[in-house]
Amino acid sequence: MNGKLARVLIWTLAKNRLTVLGDAEKGGRLRFFTQFVQQIPIPSASADVQRLIETLVEYVIHLTKAVGDGPAAGRELMETAGDSYMLGYFERLIDGLVYELFFPEELHAAGCALAEPLLGAALPPLAELGDGALAELRAINERLYAPDHAARKSLFFMDSIEVVRIIEGK
Repeated sequence: MNGKLARVLIWTLAKNRLTVLGDAEKGGRLRFFTQFVQQIPIPSASADVQRLIETLVEYVIHLTKAVGDGPAAGRELMETAGDSYMLGYFERLIDGLVYELFFPEELHAAGCALAEPLLGAALPPLAELGDGALAELRAINERLYAPDHAARKSLFFMDSIEVVRIIEGK
């Protein structure tokens, strides 16, 4: 999940469940006492979906490190124009999986499902990709971004679902 989505979800839940010190509209602080934090619902995921999300996060971390800092940073990642889009697409897949965990009824009613088609894609853990990880990630991205792939279709329509639009401020 990208940082923005995580902050929005956590902040929204926290504002509704935790005690606010001061004026909430003017940046009041939240009190994170255990008794209140325990009330924040965290959906459970199957072991397969957990591994899937972990794998995608590994991909994103690897690609983010490839961008890095310094004069030589990003050369390998920016070999093709699509590499920066690949990073964003993997992040979007993670976001979509998190939406599916929190709002399965809404997404499935709209015909959006990511976990099943991504599990069917049998994404290998980053450690199995070896020295040619970037080339392998490009191939994986190409498969998942194909116009007829169910995951891509679901992501495309996900922006039309009300709960997603609210969270993303659209």
